[in-house]
Amino acid sequence: MRTGLWITGVAALIALVGGVLMWPMIADAVRNRRAANLLASEQADDRVRGAWMLLPSAAREHFVDLRDRLLRGSEADDRCREAYVYALGRSGISDALGILTAIRERDESPRVRGAALYAIARLDRTMGRAQVRRTSLELSERPNGGDPWERLGLLQARIALNDLRGMEAAFVAARSADEELRLAGSRLLTRVVRPLLEIGGAWPIEAAKAAQRASARRDGADEDDEAEAWPIALVDEVQRRCRGLDLQSVYDASTPHARAAERVHRDVRRLTSARERIRRFLFRD
Repeated sequence: MRTGLWITGVAALIALVGGVLMWPMIADAVRNRRAANLLASEQADDRVRGAWMLLPSAAREHFVDLRDRLLRGSEADDRCREAYVYALGRSGISDALGILTAIRERDESPRVRGAALYAIARLDRTMGRAQVRRTSLELSERPNGGDPWERLGLLQARIALNDLRGMEAAFVAARSADEELRLAGSRLLTRVVRPLLEIGGAWPIEAAKAAQRASARRDGADEDDEAEAWPIALVDEVQRRCRGLDLQSVYDASTPHARAAERVHRDVRRLTSARERIRRFLFRD
């Protein structure tokens, strides 16, 4: 009798541990299914969320659909086209380079062209450098240095190539009267500048909440935390503090360690989450 109970207990524990280990794959499958449903929606906001929700593996599965939406002109909303371009950039599919190059050259929306440049740099560093040089020259010949969305895309492409020149574009965007551009600039400052200032001991501690609000996920997963742009006063203060630091040197010194640390942090978060689920299951009331 005791042996039977012991075997049953061990089997249950093995099943529980197996379920915990399988949970990330199950969660990814559910997320991708939800993304596919959102992409099929008639509402532009849903399609934007769906594209941002796609994981790289799912973006590969939806490659033909995303390509056709971009090249056939069936998507009128530039926010949707921008999100599709970012999804292709995350996909890792080299075949997307031709599509992205065409979008960068022909799309009527500067925000989509800027996103395409960034996606190209993520997929192919050699082609990215060539496109960055070309775009930089083109924008330098336009009034006011070109559209701020394209300048922001150029900056993101440079950052993808480990080049922080032109950071001024993010501060200009974060002060824009266009709320979406302000938020895009704030996101970039939060993602790139904040950690560099923290390393240099120059990040304003009281700005933590503002930076967190700007980082709310674009796939809508943080439903209780709507994204907000930085206050203009914070933009001004952070830019002032940046003037006393060589951001490129800090970035070059910290990036390899930051990437390694992020992998460790991700694994620790998964283990902690799995441990917590096991604890709740074993000791639930």
